[in-house]
Amino acid sequence: MSTNLTKLVAVLSIFSLLGMGALLVTSPTTMAASPSHDIGRVTVSGTDILIDNVKTDQQFFGVVDSTALAFAIDNYINGNKAVAGWTSVFNGPDTGARMPVTPNDTPDEFWNQYFAQMASYGYNLVRIGPHDYWGTELSYNAWNNHQDQFYDLLHSMCYYAQYHGVWLSFSMGGSQQYPAFHFNGGGDVFVPGSQAFNNYITYVKDIMVELEDWDSIAMYDVFNEPDHNVVHSAFWNSNGGKQAFNDWANAIADETAGVSTHPRNMGVAGFGNMFGMNQEDFNLATGDTGFEILHRHYYGSNTDPYNFEAPEQWADEIGKPLMWGELARNDVYPIVRYDFAEQAIWNAGGQLITSMVASGTPGYPYYGGVSSDAPVPRPAFTGKGLEFNSVPITEATVGHKYEYAVETSGDAAVSFSSEASFLEFDEETMTVTGVPDTQGEYDVTITASDDVSTVEQSYTLSVIDSNELVSITATRTGDRTFALDFTTDMSIENVSEVKWNLGDGNTSKLRSPVHTYADGEYNIELTVIDDEGKSYNASKMLDVSSKDSGAYVPTAGAIGAGPLNPAVIAAILLYGIVIGLFGYVELKKRDRF
Repeated sequence: MSTNLTKLVAVLSIFSLLGMGALLVTSPTTMAASPSHDIGRVTVSGTDILIDNVKTDQQFFGVVDSTALAFAIDNYINGNKAVAGWTSVFNGPDTGARMPVTPNDTPDEFWNQYFAQMASYGYNLVRIGPHDYWGTELSYNAWNNHQDQFYDLLHSMCYYAQYHGVWLSFSMGGSQQYPAFHFNGGGDVFVPGSQAFNNYITYVKDIMVELEDWDSIAMYDVFNEPDHNVVHSAFWNSNGGKQAFNDWANAIADETAGVSTHPRNMGVAGFGNMFGMNQEDFNLATGDTGFEILHRHYYGSNTDPYNFEAPEQWADEIGKPLMWGELARNDVYPIVRYDFAEQAIWNAGGQLITSMVASGTPGYPYYGGVSSDAPVPRPAFTGKGLEFNSVPITEATVGHKYEYAVETSGDAAVSFSSEASFLEFDEETMTVTGVPDTQGEYDVTITASDDVSTVEQSYTLSVIDSNELVSITATRTGDRTFALDFTTDMSIENVSEVKWNLGDGNTSKLRSPVHTYADGEYNIELTVIDDEGKSYNASKMLDVSSKDSGAYVPTAGAIGAGPLNPAVIAAILLYGIVIGLFGYVELKKRDRF
């Protein structure tokens, strides 16, 4: 890049930043305390939003805070005082400086200040909770290892939100990168039935049950942006694409159905590399799922109201409300509230928006103090009763060791019973182990007792043959030429060695060999060895005939095909801004700017 061009891009970037600075410079000297008042119970009937069972035209508007809860967990539970008072709204990139909420000694003091501040900006809805791997891991481990403290923190959050008249869209977890957090289980959270998925479901359902009585919970956001471009490129693109995503979302909806009376949603990007701006993709991303509220995100600078009117219309046709869970104008940096989009959504009959940033809200950012007005002290949280914190492992393989570590919420006497003779229970390690030698299904019951109560955990252990865990695929790539590959069950985590018998006397140790056959039938055999030395076998009959294949025509590449995707355009613009800023820094170093 030439020096003159670098200067030009840098100048444009500087003017953009200066304009944002002018927008953000407001400093009132006082902040009134929010009034104490109750908020009603939010439910959904078709497209109607109800408050205390009465249809309402209430507009729910607020902001997203993806870190307030995570930092509160790290501070009040993990003891990391360095992050006390941090939030993404009041300490985020849209402010550029540390702001209140100031550090507080107790969760009650923190949440009281936090929601007083939210209410002062006229917000009545905050989308709060972990949105990525980091926050999800903090939240899950707090729930798993310090459950009473975790729930005390959540009860405090719900109490002070309710006192200050702010509803919550409570996010349970999310992933804007891959691999996603595994919820301390094997496999992948994006695969229904895996241990990671089962652990995640247990965690979500437990929270729903514990917080059922709070009216401040407007809705649950079960997972944030599982279709994010990075996640899509790394996982969904090679694991069934859009339909697999839809199946997974519906699996979550099925597993959590009826657990809570609070509505559920799933915050999808909904418009990117995976899903486009069309009704079919809208339905696959969010519409054709079992959640009571549809939910999508939008960042942009296009002022075409169609981008907001069309999804509202599609949601109406499905018969459910639509939440715009992340909305921002991103043609300037730092990003600001998207006023045009907000108005277009209201005009189209929408009722639910949480802006990604507070920038652009009158009086924001505020650098003064927060009222010390305090409500009636909240009722003490007495903790949960005895229960199992661990989720049973329900699958095993013939000839391979089975192991399930039992965990309870408190000290308890644990006993074990099962019709499976190969299983045994170690009372010291609290672990069920064994090596099955026969396929079948076996009932298992674990009982835990303390001085107050007795609880049972019952499950069925399915034992399958190891040969069912690997399958071979053969894809024709030319006249009698095939690309061979295989897939494995999620229980096989790391493949260290592959041995192919190609059926015509040839062998290969490549993972995906390409081989040309003569006409005929061939029995292809495969041995897969994992990093523990366990072997798994598979076979496949391949019928090869040049007469059936016809002339092989290579598939055309995608390079240069079609117009530029909006995501690509956005990436190019972002790249230009970054280069401009870099050029400015370099010129500044040389005192040439």
